[in-house]
Amino acid sequence: MPDELQDLEAALRRSLRREQPPRDLAAAVLARLRPPPRRRPAWLLAAASITLAALIGLGVWRQRSQQDAQAQVAARQIQQALQLAAADLGRVQQRLQASR
Repeated sequence: MPDELQDLEAALRRSLRREQPPRDLAAAVLARLRPPPRRRPAWLLAAASITLAALIGLGVWRQRSQQDAQAQVAARQIQQALQLAAADLGRVQQRLQASR
């Protein structure tokens, strides 16, 4: 049994003997400590895409609404201008007929 103990002791000494660490040990340890890059879930990308599409659609709708409102204002102004011009032409025509 003493031989077995001597073998065990020799094996322990070999196992616990000082060795130089590998040169890239620090990099390897830091790489293990660094958390893996997080991947965003697919639903998050889908939600962002839907939100972006909705915002673009809202912007287009708002711009068209403003253009429609401006067109209605312009149409009323043209109608008023035509009514004034027609009234003026009517007065001019009456004067021309009266002067004959």
